[in-house]
Amino acid sequence: MEAYEKGKELIVKEIIEDARKEADRLVEDAKKRAEEKIMFAKSQAESIVNEAKKKADVQINILQKRYISFIELETKKRRMKLRESVFNMVIEKVKQRLRKIINEPEYRSILKRWIYEAAVGLYENEAIIRTSNEEINMIDDRMLKEIEEKLNENEKLEVKLRVDNKRFLKGQGVILFSLDEKRAFNNEVSTRILRKQREIHGIIYDALLEKIE
Repeated sequence: MEAYEKGKELIVKEIIEDARKEADRLVEDAKKRAEEKIMFAKSQAESIVNEAKKKADVQINILQKRYISFIELETKKRRMKLRESVFNMVIEKVKQRLRKIINEPEYRSILKRWIYEAAVGLYENEAIIRTSNEEINMIDDRMLKEIEEKLNENEKLEVKLRVDNKRFLKGQGVILFSLDEKRAFNNEVSTRILRKQREIHGIIYDALLEKIE
């Protein structure tokens, strides 16, 4: 009986010991799985954070590019506006200057050159000169003869110039017409400026560029 009891106690101890070991193993496994889950969670969290950073960097780059593009566009608009403003100011100054010198001696040679240029552009053997009421009195027979001789000498163009004393231009400068008025060459101040517009813009652009640099 005593041996039986001892054997029974031994079996119980072994069972308890096995149970404790199994419990310890299960606890260790649980800890290990928990640590793995924690590590996985940390890894996932880091991955999410890194992905968020990447997305944030992409968004920041996009915003930076948009901002830079906006600044460049606004700068371009401002430069164009400034160029146009300076261009208009220069043109107005030129017009004012030409209006002021109408009554000065030097203007006769300017008007003479404009008629010459228009005659070359029209290239007719006879041409009618139309100008403003202020300028018509400067065009006399002597001027016409000088222009005709110069055209014949330089351009080999024999032309007879006449002045229209009935109809006048509103603007400053001259327009030459063929006798039937089907062809014309406009050499008014406003038209001359339009012809030189690109050149004037270029000069203004270069001047502004030097100022900016």
